[in-house]
Amino acid sequence: TEAEIKILEPFICKLKAFTVYETDDIEEILATLKQTESENIKRWILQVEKCITILSQTQFLELMRI
Repeated sequence: TEAEIKILEPFICKLKAFTVYETDDIEEILATLKQTESENIKRWILQVEKCITILSQTQFLELMRI
């Protein structure tokens, strides 16, 4: 939703500074976002975590485009 996109935008701006290989930095940013009540954002976080687990830069960059 528009509201969820507005929540994600500042986090995505920070995440874009990293590559998928910088897992500690990414996980730190995601940790603050995990407090959300939104199921859609929780699913997005899980997808980002999957990308860093399998080191998929391509999928990571896709998730940064909202």
